[in-house]
Amino acid sequence: MTDGVGPANITAAAMATQFCILVIVFVGTLLVRSTEPRLSVYVGTKGVKDHLWFQLIFALITMGTLVFSDEFSSFWKPLFGSSGFYIMGWSTALLLVLSFDIVYTCVIVGQTGGSAASAFTPLYFILPPLAIFLRETPRRILFYTVLVAVLFSVNLVITFKEQEISEDHEDRRAPTLAYWFVSIASFSLATLVGYVTRPR
Repeated sequence: MTDGVGPANITAAAMATQFCILVIVFVGTLLVRSTEPRLSVYVGTKGVKDHLWFQLIFALITMGTLVFSDEFSSFWKPLFGSSGFYIMGWSTALLLVLSFDIVYTCVIVGQTGGSAASAFTPLYFILPPLAIFLRETPRRILFYTVLVAVLFSVNLVITFKEQEISEDHEDRRAPTLAYWFVSIASFSLATLVGYVTRPR
């Protein structure tokens, strides 16, 4: 690492960015609930309260993974003396948290209208650039990018398959393909530029 950036700094930055993602999802959930009360994720037994419980569990898992990684534990370990402990290495913790973020995004996008309509779709596209910011390896950045592209595409296909077939269904294929292509191409270009211009 250069410029004094080390594993402990990266893990702390990952915690800060994870906190910001959780705030975005929380506020987004409340806004979606207030403006679209009939959305499928919130009807019946899946009310906003249940969805917020799901978010809380996700927050505890991801933040806990970072807090109890080896490098971040160095901040609080002196207070515990020889009894300090950690669950996993910081690099593994980053891999798990970013992967959880991508899968969680897929779930909430699927529950709130799919890739074409969900308010949470933009979350997909900030995660691989965040991996660049957190100094992840090129192989992992490629993994996150491919995972996002696949899950975004799957959600998009499922969304349009679930829609009622109407007379203009054939006419909707071109815009759907265009939307998919522009989204994936723009996201891939932004990730590539971010990687090429990353701090050395």
